[in-house]
Amino acid sequence: MMRIATRLVAVTLFFPLFAAGAQAQALLNLQGRDHICSFAPDEVLEGDIYSFASSKQANDMVADIMSTVGLVPRFEIFAANVPNAAAVIEGQQRLIVYSESWIQNTADNNRWAAIALLGHEIAHHLNGHTLEAGGSRPPTELEADRFAGFVVGKLGGNLQEAQWLFNRLPRHGSETHPPRSARLEAVAVGWRDATGGSMNTPPAPETSQDSPSPAPSDTLVGDWFVVAGSFPHSSTSEANARLAQLRQSGLNVNLVDTDDYAQFTNGLLSVVVASDSRRRAFEELEKVKRHVPDAYVKKGN
Repeated sequence: MMRIATRLVAVTLFFPLFAAGAQAQALLNLQGRDHICSFAPDEVLEGDIYSFASSKQANDMVADIMSTVGLVPRFEIFAANVPNAAAVIEGQQRLIVYSESWIQNTADNNRWAAIALLGHEIAHHLNGHTLEAGGSRPPTELEADRFAGFVVGKLGGNLQEAQWLFNRLPRHGSETHPPRSARLEAVAVGWRDATGGSMNTPPAPETSQDSPSPAPSDTLVGDWFVVAGSFPHSSTSEANARLAQLRQSGLNVNLVDTDDYAQFTNGLLSVVVASDSRRRAFEELEKVKRHVPDAYVKKGN
């Protein structure tokens, strides 16, 4: 009988342990929808919201953002089924919830957009906006936009990089969010506060009519790319400036149009180093990071 009892105990213990290990997500019990601050007017959190463990990439970006103000985070961050990101409250806990899909599809090609988005949502908690009933409102959204510009500037991004995500917002405002023009101004003010109005990217060297600015290369072949900066198509001069800066430093960089690559977010000019192996790409990354601290490696063709 003693032997049978031991076996029963073992079986009883096994199933709770297995069930706990399988719990990969949790249903959030949000404190009313009037304590949610979202990034854009059409990004309403509807239905059941589930939280998942946050990624190292997202945690690192949050740590970088908080380093600009020297504060310890008093909130938790989770991946969740949301449009991109939001600041919410569950019980007495402040949360940042973000879409892992959005981060993965955006951060690799434009890390500054992800920094600006997370910075915006973090500002809602730092400024106490989520503690006030009413959710998103134009004045509080502009405060969060200003902080987004500030953190991008503090971390080394230029004004165009700080405003890239905001340029894709609706032109007209709403009851909850201000118009795009006001939000761009708020970002610019925050970026100016962080940088003193000084561009972080050196000006493009003067060129003559016989020496035009470099155009994007034909589709560059490489198994791996080191990405040393991405710029909107409208910022060709800044992309060329970054290209010239790194070439003068002896790096074998090229300018590519991300529209030519399925694995990149479209609409950008990226300064890259092509490599035929992952190992060599990370060796090149160390060289590039001496000049561009936020450079990263991405799988190529």
